[in-house]
Amino acid sequence: MGQGRIVTWLATLCFALGACSPSNSDQPGTPMDMAHPPHIRAGLWEMDGPYGAPRQICDGGRSIVSSPAPGCNVWQGKQIAGDAWTLTDSCRDATGLSHAKVTFSGDLKMSFVVVQTFWSDGLLGPRDKLTDRLTYSYVGACPAGMPVKMGSY
Repeated sequence: MGQGRIVTWLATLCFALGACSPSNSDQPGTPMDMAHPPHIRAGLWEMDGPYGAPRQICDGGRSIVSSPAPGCNVWQGKQIAGDAWTLTDSCRDATGLSHAKVTFSGDLKMSFVVVQTFWSDGLLGPRDKLTDRLTYSYVGACPAGMPVKMGSY
């Protein structure tokens, strides 16, 4: 399995479960109101990243913050600039402690970039960091019948 596939799998798992990130307390910025986090604009988005051709998703206006999974801390978020936020979390399981740091920058209504970094403090020592960068561009209204992504990023 190539690194791109591993990062895709980890990103999907981490965000589907809300299962990743380290303390954000040492990061610059203003603490995010986690009860009222920023949301992505509802509609059709084109997502471009390291995994091949751009693809389109119909977003229901999801929050950038997901619920924590069992064994994980609650996401910590900070607004690090006018249109930039960083989220961190960590999870402990039988293999050690895993972390994620996710930064959103740009206008969540028109065009933004997500940089996701994942790493682990495994029982056998630190593991490599995996980082990817995704660019989202708003296209318009979702076509009739297209499945809508709901919940959180």
